[in-house]
Amino acid sequence: MAALSDPKLEVFSQALLVNIAQGMPRSKAAAAAAKTAGYGGKSIASNARKRAALPQVKARMAELAAPGQEVAEKAVAITVGAAEGKLWEFASVDLGKRAVKVPDQINAIKTLAQLRGWNAPEKTELTNPIKIERIARVIVDHPKPKDSE
Repeated sequence: MAALSDPKLEVFSQALLVNIAQGMPRSKAAAAAAKTAGYGGKSIASNARKRAALPQVKARMAELAAPGQEVAEKAVAITVGAAEGKLWEFASVDLGKRAVKVPDQINAIKTLAQLRGWNAPEKTELTNPIKIERIARVIVDHPKPKDSE
């Protein structure tokens, strides 16, 4: 996809992408991008949000962001790989050789398990209803302490 046929919309798409990348909330980023592109009027914020939702604007932003996103994904993958390597180093150290505390090894193994998705899910979605046939209430009387005589 090349630049958008509407030059104002192209400038809007580019400015919106930059504003979002700088951490601006999406609605404020859209309003600021509209001003940058030369749009005006009383309902600039509302119209900017509508423009930001246009399929051609979203597609153009994705196209513009693709090279940077690929670089960022590679950097994150390298960082996760380095973290896993360091955690495995802590987790597998022989306590006789170096002074690594056992709790540190346990925490390293737990963190490694989270990173690699080894942990069981915390919530279970039930697809079929459970049929309960009987609920019993059990009352347990605790024996009273004997009086010491």
